[in-house]
Amino acid sequence: RVLQADPPRRLANLAGIPIACLHSDDPRFSEINRVAALFLRQAGCTVDDLWLNEHGITGNGHFMTLEDNSREVLGVALRWLDEQSP
Repeated sequence: RVLQADPPRRLANLAGIPIACLHSDDPRFSEINRVAALFLRQAGCTVDDLWLNEHGITGNGHFMTLEDNSREVLGVALRWLDEQSP
């Protein structure tokens, strides 16, 4: 899938910063997240996809911070952040 015409615009200021894309089960937003991650990769960024269902967390929508299991979701993000630290 082509998101940008060649040569793609580069996001040089973000290229050295780890980026995570947190995905829930909500099919309405899975395509938006997938395309956003593809765009960032095409622009030279490193993006890790964090799928909540791979961490045993299911049933979330797009507003994960306000849902009953927001602490579990936060745990996935914090573990990823810890892995990025030297």
